[in-house]
Amino acid sequence: MITWQPIADYREPNYDKPAEPVAPVLFWRPAKGATFGFIRDGELFNSAWIYVSDSNKVSHFCAVNGPDAP
Repeated sequence: MITWQPIADYREPNYDKPAEPVAPVLFWRPAKGATFGFIRDGELFNSAWIYVSDSNKVSHFCAVNGPDAP
């Protein structure tokens, strides 16, 4: 079950430390539904870091564990 959280609660990870893995997140966009990706520098990207949408258009998010996560 997905537990959505307000996007204002999202804390951007430190991208300068490669030892810290960056987990993808599921974001909810009111006009277009859910999209899978990352937020960086105020923009929303998909899992390949391709521009998807302005993060201001995102209202909620949910952390996602990858297949190799415990």
